[in-house]
Amino acid sequence: MVVNIEFALVENRLVHISKRLSKDKQYYCPSCSESVIPRKGTINTHHFAHKQNSTCSATEETMLHFFAKHYLASANGEDIYIQFPIELFNTIRGTMNSLPMSDDVEYIPIKLNHILEFFNVDIANGSVERPIGNFVADVLFNDLYEELYDLVIEVYVTHAVEEQKRQYFIKQDVPYIEVKPTTHNEKIHFLVTDFFLPGFIEMYENEAKEKLVSFAYNELREEMLQKARLELKNYEQIEIQKDLALQELMQEIEKVNLRNYINSSLYKDMISIPASAFRNMDYAEKVNNVQMKGKSLHCNNHYVNFETRILHSLISNFMAEGIQIEALIQKDQLRNNKQIVTGFNFMIPSTQVTGRVMKDILKELISQLESKPF
Repeated sequence: MVVNIEFALVENRLVHISKRLSKDKQYYCPSCSESVIPRKGTINTHHFAHKQNSTCSATEETMLHFFAKHYLASANGEDIYIQFPIELFNTIRGTMNSLPMSDDVEYIPIKLNHILEFFNVDIANGSVERPIGNFVADVLFNDLYEELYDLVIEVYVTHAVEEQKRQYFIKQDVPYIEVKPTTHNEKIHFLVTDFFLPGFIEMYENEAKEKLVSFAYNELREEMLQKARLELKNYEQIEIQKDLALQELMQEIEKVNLRNYINSSLYKDMISIPASAFRNMDYAEKVNNVQMKGKSLHCNNHYVNFETRILHSLISNFMAEGIQIEALIQKDQLRNNKQIVTGFNFMIPSTQVTGRVMKDILKELISQLESKPF
């Protein structure tokens, strides 16, 4: 069955059935070169029809492939858009995701001219079925003057570009795009299914980012300035409130007697470092007097047992608490001036300054808060 077609050749150029057609001109099938007749009735879809007994063997797929190739190669500056998947563009996708109905956007349309200009190729220099290496390109654009810059477009109708051909483009650094065509009236739309365009996506993304920033600045400049002023004003008010609160806190600390918040049991734990020759004891009592009776040490008239162990425990516990201890050294004349330890100096903080030190620590913390931004 001979297919009806939407495009025909007239004077070596493609024309769509929707265009104004002249009765004085002859139209030909792009596939078989037979003459075709424009049909623009009121019942059937407009088309070019082959004559009866036509031998044309073209199918819809082969015709679409043919039309797409020649449409790309003979556009001569016409705005052709190549639809790229939005997943390729992080900035654009991020912006679109914040807009209503963004779920419907799957492709980003980019002018073919924009791509060709990036690779220094003119759209007027396109041709179909051109040899490149050991392969034939569906559409090849090249610079006729330098013949250094090529760009290939492969049209995917029934099968994709074979892997060997694809690898050749990549290894030879030949930019290429594989597109799937669909027709809509006189236009053919092209969806990208594969591509190798070194540097183009990055460039387009940067351009889009600059345009978005410029648009946002020009359109929302006054609104953003007003919001910034309000935020600055709020920030200044918060800073003032913070300073007032810290000043009040500093004044309140001056009034506080920290000893009022420390009970006797807690206070004893804070200042106690026990030292004993044994782990167990029956009770504890306040020391009133310490004296030597002969060679024995007595405390509160009680005999002090194992005073050497007690001293060892006392020094060890003080050192574990981080208390600095000085050994008092003296030369023993009876032992040829040998140096011996005759006592210890324990650097124990005075309980009288404990509250003042704690207040100073709190004040220092408040001063640091005052110097930090909110």
